[in-house]
Parts: sequence; structure tokens; C-alpha cells
Amino acid sequence: MMISVEDDQSIQEKDLKAAAKKLDASVLPDGDYDFYYLDFKNKDHESISYHFNVKDGQVVKLDQ
Repeated sequence: MMISVEDDQSIQEKDLKAAAKKLDASVLPDGDYDFYYLDFKNKDHESISYHFNVKDGQVVKLDQ
């Protein structure tokens, strides 16, 4: 799934962690997942990632 963010938004790792906490994981299979944010406006194409686990339909482990 891809979610587009408006150009004037500033995304940080804490935003990805907050999204993982709010995620309805009830239909996701158990396993490891990552959220990624890629900045295509910047010529360096900077990115941020956030790793978490899902078990029994719940987000159970969040990177610190």
C-alpha cells in the first residue's frame, strides 16, 4: 500500500511510530513489517523507515 503525503508536510520517525500504534493489524498475518517514507523532492531521495512486528492481529513490538 502506498500513502501520499502533501508536499508541505514534514515527516519524522516518530510519525511512523505513531502510525504503527494506530494500525488495525487484525487482518495482517503474523510477521515483520516496515513503514517507509521517501522524500522524492530532495535530490538525495532521503528516507525514513520504522520496523514493527504483528502477532495475532496486534502490533506487538515497536522499535525504540
